Amino acid sequence: MFAAIGAWSMQRIGKASLILLAVVALLAVASLCIWRTAVTVDGWITSAAVSARAERDAHWRAEFEKSNRLIAEAQAQRATAVAALEAGAGAEIAMLREQLITLEGQNATLPGADRCGLSRDRVRLLPP
Repeated sequence: MFAAIGAWSMQRIGKASLILLAVVALLAVASLCIWRTAVTVDGWITSAAVSARAERDAHWRAEFEKSNRLIAEAQAQRATAVAALEAGAGAEIAMLREQLITLEGQNATLPGADRCGLSRDRVRLLPP
């Protein structure tokens, strides 16, 4: 059958034209294969790029979550330390106020409380 088609086309078109037509058909098929290969490779590249971006984003999300967790822990530790310091400072302030009230009471009971200056008894009230 192919021989008959070849013989018929040789008579009608000519040998050079038939070769040219075969080369053009071969180039068309080859260019179609090259185009499909390029499309496939482009799909692979796009898929790899999307995968790499997703992997990168997941990595950095994990890093951000880790650093945020460390920051939150540090803030909680600082808040605990501040609360302890405030409690200690509050207790010390209350103790100093009590000492001041006691000292003022002792000073008021000394004779001559309305005089200016320091007497021996008033100096003895001062802490060492």
